[in-house]
Amino acid sequence: MREREGNEGKVKRVLLLAAAALIGVVGFFVYQRIGEGKQAVEFAQASQRPLVGEMVFESGQKRFRLADLKGRIVLVDVWATWCPPCIAALPELIRMQKRYKDDLVIVGLNVDEAGWEVVEPFLHRRPEINYPVVRSDPPSRILFNTIIDVPPLGKVSALPSGFLLDRQGRLVAKYVGGGNSARIEGDVQRLLRE
Repeated sequence: MREREGNEGKVKRVLLLAAAALIGVVGFFVYQRIGEGKQAVEFAQASQRPLVGEMVFESGQKRFRLADLKGRIVLVDVWATWCPPCIAALPELIRMQKRYKDDLVIVGLNVDEAGWEVVEPFLHRRPEINYPVVRSDPPSRILFNTIIDVPPLGKVSALPSGFLLDRQGRLVAKYVGGGNSARIEGDVQRLLRE
């Protein structure tokens, strides 16, 4: 009887160790993905910029493709209505869109899980937003609560995050978190000089 209890104890320990190892591997994977989504990308020289593939947006009334904006500089601002740093960034985005209206298109890519149900009332309360607010089609995948997959741009694990594209539709830079307006504007001016 004691021998059987001893064997059961060994099996339980082995199973517990296996479960702990599996949790460790999953934890490492999640940590790595979160880190990937929080990595900013500095201004890339033209020869090092990856071409961003096809991405479709829908704004509630119409659909358009990222490729439709080719010829203009594009800033894709990934945000959510519940995100205080995203809301704090709105005045700078509005100002930037006014200042560079002929050369820059800001696209506010919303990633709220509830979709247009929460976005539309938010926009009605903020009529000063002067750039298109869209959702991706198909919708961005939320891999975990902290990781959002925004193909073809990449992973986002901090909001707001921004992706700057040059006139040819190539990824120039990625900005993570709020407070990046001076850096974004500097990069837009560099692109205007190209």
